[in-house]
Amino acid sequence: MSSTIIDDNAIPTPPYGWIVELKEAKEAAKKAGESDILAQFRVARAYHILRQWQNLRDICNNALSAQEKKLEKHQLILLKQYQKDAENVLLIRSRADSYSQKIQLKKLIKEDCNLDKVICPHEIFKNSNLLQNAALEGDIRFMEQIVAAGAAIDYPFLKSSQCGQPIVAPTDSTALVMICAGLALYGKLDCKTFRSMMPNEVCRQLQGQLDCAVQLVSLGADVST
Repeated sequence: MSSTIIDDNAIPTPPYGWIVELKEAKEAAKKAGESDILAQFRVARAYHILRQWQNLRDICNNALSAQEKKLEKHQLILLKQYQKDAENVLLIRSRADSYSQKIQLKKLIKEDCNLDKVICPHEIFKNSNLLQNAALEGDIRFMEQIVAAGAAIDYPFLKSSQCGQPIVAPTDSTALVMICAGLALYGKLDCKTFRSMMPNEVCRQLQGQLDCAVQLVSLGADVST
């Protein structure tokens, strides 16, 4: 994962939240045109906060290639860091890049399957569907593909009778609830100690789960439970 020098927590949250900020920033940038680097930078900052990595990389690439000479030093440093963060995340292997997974998902869509009820057992929780499995794996890009295909973001975990497996997640839980519970558990550990103890793959998965949680909330997941 990237060694980010940007502290998003230090950036004040806009009055109506980052989802509204992104929408307004994109509208402002569209009106201002690509030549307005400040408008582009505003959009990039919102993409970074919301962890929309593909969109972030695209806008950084465009801004840096077309406007680099117009950037002030601090803007240039930030945009290059945003670009690096996005590229580092997108380099991580994802089932979204798997040809077989793409074919399988297209087949399910073509056959008009209910994606919410397609069993896709996780290594621990065997009653997960496609979206829940992707979220638990921290695979945000694949999760986004499943959402785009019509999966419900707040669908509860399947009952054990539906999946025929003994080890199950609570059936009133959603993908967001389960990954937040796991993140809260690991969050009790000292960061330096945790990184020294855990394999890189575990750290990568937890970062991916965090990205999934942020994206689920941004897509309107129920946060009241």
